[in-house]
Amino acid sequence: MQVLPILEKVACACTLLPALLPPNAPRPRPIRCVQLDCALYDENDGKMGFWSTGSQGVPTWEDVVEALRCLPWSAGPVVDLSFCVRWLDAGRCWAVLGEIIRSLQRLVIVIDEGLEEYNAIGDWGETLLTQAPSLHTVLLSDAPLDESDDEDLGFVFAHDKRLQLQWLQRWDNHPNALKTVAFTSKFVWRKGGNGWEASPRWDSEDSEG
Repeated sequence: MQVLPILEKVACACTLLPALLPPNAPRPRPIRCVQLDCALYDENDGKMGFWSTGSQGVPTWEDVVEALRCLPWSAGPVVDLSFCVRWLDAGRCWAVLGEIIRSLQRLVIVIDEGLEEYNAIGDWGETLLTQAPSLHTVLLSDAPLDESDDEDLGFVFAHDKRLQLQWLQRWDNHPNALKTVAFTSKFVWRKGGNGWEASPRWDSEDSEG
């Protein structure tokens, strides 16, 4: 007898997800919300976090990929996905995500050490939106990088609102459902009647300008 056959929400280490979503299961679980390794970015109340598990610490990209490949086996389908990763190569990430996120409505990625090839974000967004027409929220968090007041911490583009707005405007050249986007833990972009506007998640000097 299958345990938790009607499970719709799961929060676990990425290494455990394959056991919950095995391929070709007679009765696939209808999982719709997946939170891996306690990855969290709440754009409304400012909460954020992740969990470093075991002796290996924060998952590598290879660890995360093994978990992501299980998502198509859900009968859900999965509409809400959050995960954390030690180091992210944007070019590789977008290629993998593009194969499995057609049903997603919300995507959260918490990055522990760094983001490589970040200029690929603009290109990925254009491809992403053609494959995930229901995606309304995309949140990238550099919170683990930004635990002190050192302005050099966090993503190198964390303070560059002009660059981030350029990415969003490129994305808007394509039909999309986006309403909320973050490229850093410092502030969130929201689309309103006047276009995209950046709003701070809490009162800080980083939110000015």
